[in-house]
Amino acid sequence: MMSENEKKLHEYKPTPNELKLIEALCDPANREKNITEICELVGISRRAYYNMFAKPEFVEYYRKVQFEAVRNRIAQVLQSTIKFAIENPKCHQDRKMLLEMASMYTPKQELDANIANKDGRPFEVQHSIDLKKLSADELKQLEALLLKVESDES
Repeated sequence: MMSENEKKLHEYKPTPNELKLIEALCDPANREKNITEICELVGISRRAYYNMFAKPEFVEYYRKVQFEAVRNRIAQVLQSTIKFAIENPKCHQDRKMLLEMASMYTPKQELDANIANKDGRPFEVQHSIDLKKLSADELKQLEALLLKVESDES
């Protein structure tokens, strides 16, 4: 059974100006634009912009639209990232990100607060993989792993 808030959100119907604003905010070409520029593009005042974002139902609707846009394109993003990593072996940031997503790499030292050294401080635990040393075959294996994870989540 839906709560009253979920019902309101499910039934929320954005106004035409709210839809235009969402469309403008979701367009990657407008990513670098400030609020004034977005408002001019949409044809609304800054006050209208802030009034829209003051409504929790609108904010939640906007977040859902954003989430769906990302969710619908995640496979393309992952494939592009993997392709870039394979084609640009000197650039390791994409590989690092993919390994982090697959829980195969932890970028910072982890501290285990439950176990202490003789001086009472926690032991430092470090997990690392030298991403620069991944071969094209290893990257292909990573791609296969990520595609499997993605298909399991679907």
